Amino acid sequence: MRHVLLLCSCAAVIAGIVVTAAASSQPATIGWFGYTPLSAGDRLEGLHVVSTTGLVGFAVLSLGLIALAFWACLHLGTRRVGALP
Repeated sequence: MRHVLLLCSCAAVIAGIVVTAAASSQPATIGWFGYTPLSAGDRLEGLHVVSTTGLVGFAVLSLGLIALAFWACLHLGTRRVGALP
């Protein structure tokens, strides 16, 4: 059971990294409906928009890292037979 947890969490971490990297390589677009376009002086400099795909990638990566931390605590905290008290 522990090996399944380890494999699934590693797969989630790798998938999260891949999805986040793929989402970062594509520019996010914002649609403005019912508004006039911003003039040249009103641009928002340094504004970074994260797409939905990027947020999903971050979520999967975070869940994978949490599962890996749980597995590490489970693995290290298990008492072995014959271990010193």
